[in-house]
Amino acid sequence: MSAVPMAFLPIELVLQVVAELGRPRPSAYRCSTSTVVTLCRLSLVSRSFHAMATPVLYRSVSLLGPVSMSRFARTMSTSEKRIHVRAILFDRFWEDLESIPDICTILLAVAPSLRQLFVNFPLLSENRHSEEIFRAFDKLSACNIVEFVSERQNYDDLLMRHYPMMGSHWTGLRRLALHSFKIDNHFLITLSTLPALEVVAFVFAELPYPSPSFTAPLPPSLRQVIVCWKFLGFDKLRDHVNRTGVERGAPVAVTCISPHDHAGHSRIIDLEWAMCQVTTGELWETDRYKGAVTTLC
Repeated sequence: MSAVPMAFLPIELVLQVVAELGRPRPSAYRCSTSTVVTLCRLSLVSRSFHAMATPVLYRSVSLLGPVSMSRFARTMSTSEKRIHVRAILFDRFWEDLESIPDICTILLAVAPSLRQLFVNFPLLSENRHSEEIFRAFDKLSACNIVEFVSERQNYDDLLMRHYPMMGSHWTGLRRLALHSFKIDNHFLITLSTLPALEVVAFVFAELPYPSPSFTAPLPPSLRQVIVCWKFLGFDKLRDHVNRTGVERGAPVAVTCISPHDHAGHSRIIDLEWAMCQVTTGELWETDRYKGAVTTLC
């Protein structure tokens, strides 16, 4: 009995399928588990398939604990696969300071190719690993990072420690999302030194008390400000951004998204929802949110 002939796919089509598997969303940090499994299986078919699948498999990396972190750090320190890494999600580390040396090893290894970075680990002034983190971020800032997202406090301080020369360090940064900080004139002045910044998201923020009268300029390329939660004094910030955008001849949209309309009424649940929107690349697509209010004048 003759064997059933195997179906044949043109190699060009296989290449297109593999490339598409690596693009779950334009701004996403993580691929689905099924996509990762499929890419791993494809890489084992043959040397040719391995060569096609590996760059896509390593394009977007999610590290969700110290074990995966340690393994990936060893891989990146010795492997040429590091040149394929474009996006990294560091998640579920919280207070696990012992993982920070591995995190720094990875950041230093992938800095030349990395474009998107999501971090969820503490950056504390009294942390004994602070100098390692500063060195790693200095190398990142000198390269081609276009998107930086923090789920932790104090990262605004890390970015701003180069002020007033911050713009010369983060020349390619186009999207920025920060969490838990106060917005004042100094903060806005510092942001204004970022030459390529187009979108800034305040995942959770507040104004100092008493709230300031805003006079600071805006980043020259800024076109949108995204706010999760309408904090006390939000109207003053919105009006300043709208007015300044009009005065310079390049209006800036301010969009306020309420997690209550999508998640629940628990602050913890709302925070988790907001950060999930970032990791899936959806926070930047503000027109998809029910109840989102955008002002542009």
